[in-house]
Amino acid sequence: MTYLLLSILALIAGPFVFSLAARRPAAREGLEGFILVTLAGIIFLHIAPEAWRIAGFASVATGLLGLAFPTLLEGVYQQALSRAHLVVLAVAAAGIVVHAVLDGVALLPLVTDGMADEESGSRALAVGVIIHRLPVGMAIWWVLRPQFGTGVAITTFVVVIVTTVIGYFAGGEVFESNAWSLALFQAFVAGSLIHVALF
Repeated sequence: MTYLLLSILALIAGPFVFSLAARRPAAREGLEGFILVTLAGIIFLHIAPEAWRIAGFASVATGLLGLAFPTLLEGVYQQALSRAHLVVLAVAAAGIVVHAVLDGVALLPLVTDGMADEESGSRALAVGVIIHRLPVGMAIWWVLRPQFGTGVAITTFVVVIVTTVIGYFAGGEVFESNAWSLALFQAFVAGSLIHVALF
């Protein structure tokens, strides 16, 4: 539950940090450096090696899918902005919801078959998700508020929080006794975290 609360706080802090960073470029650069180094350490020292140990090359393929997922989501969102097309916007919203549910599941300190290594890997993944929620919150505020207004931006925050909670409480059963599925899931989320760190 602590991870879930921290992730929500990090998301909500996004607009406030964005406002501060917009006024102080040095603060923004320091924050970007901190996020990049921390996420890189978590991914390449904890999550990726554990996923490789359990799932091998399948974890690499799944990680690449995770890396591509935010790019595809951003492409759909840009089309929605340029065309103001409700169907495209609905697809983008669905992608945001799916991503939030995955974040919720990733926040669980899952243990497979009572093995401490998997528990350690899942905790590292949860920390990575918490850290990446800060730039996600900043991005939601930066993109949605000027385009659609404060109400839509706040509603998006509420939807992301609610779906994250749903993922946290309802999604863990899928991975509780399946180390292979958990490793692939961690690789997928790690790929998406790399995207956040790089772009």
